[in-house]
Amino acid sequence: MTAIPRLETERLILREWRQTDTNDIATLCADQDVARYITFDNKAQDRAYAWRMMATFQGHWELCGYGMWALEEKASGRCIGWCGHWYPEGWPEPEIGWTLAKPA
Repeated sequence: MTAIPRLETERLILREWRQTDTNDIATLCADQDVARYITFDNKAQDRAYAWRMMATFQGHWELCGYGMWALEEKASGRCIGWCGHWYPEGWPEPEIGWTLAKPA
């Protein structure tokens, strides 16, 4: 299993994905204002979608050796989004991406 590097800033921890992130990411994906930028149909998504997205991000690390980190807010311990390098099979070109929950 690929070891995902852990990075820390004054306010954030960039880390591996955890099952316990599901509630926070499901809330983010269910927010129409956020979802319109991150989903293929520009619509809010359910908890199952959020879980599959997290699994995809974790798998990207395993297959490529790089990917999207989970962003943990140090003050609250909540997962507030993700950031990183994204280039899955069939994607048009490499991307650097990020998504944050509205309160962040």
